[in-house]
Amino acid sequence: MHIADASLAEQVTQTAASLPRNYSEVEPSGLSMTKMTKFPLPRISQAKVALGCELYQLQSIGDNAAQTLVFGRVTQVYIDDEIACINDNGRLRVDPQKLAPLARLGGDIYQLPGDIVTIKRPK
Repeated sequence: MHIADASLAEQVTQTAASLPRNYSEVEPSGLSMTKMTKFPLPRISQAKVALGCELYQLQSIGDNAAQTLVFGRVTQVYIDDEIACINDNGRLRVDPQKLAPLARLGGDIYQLPGDIVTIKRPK
């Protein structure tokens, strides 16, 4: 699983094309694959965040089990050094401004990064 950034909007949209069975959507999109350390499957080279997941559970939902909700267990994480930093508590943190995540809102509607706000949580 990947977190695409705004610069990849057109390319990741191309991966939604209806293609013949056993045909990779990566090649025609212009994206490329690279090995993910300690994980059997490759990751998208251009993505700044990749999560290596294994199947945890499948849950049928809807009338007549029309859809399936997939739960995965994250076993490996890739974070580009360009977007990673160490916070004041010494913890690894992803800088959301540098990541500039792309959000799919449904259909062909996406949200590009806008204002990012910090709201303190109660103690």
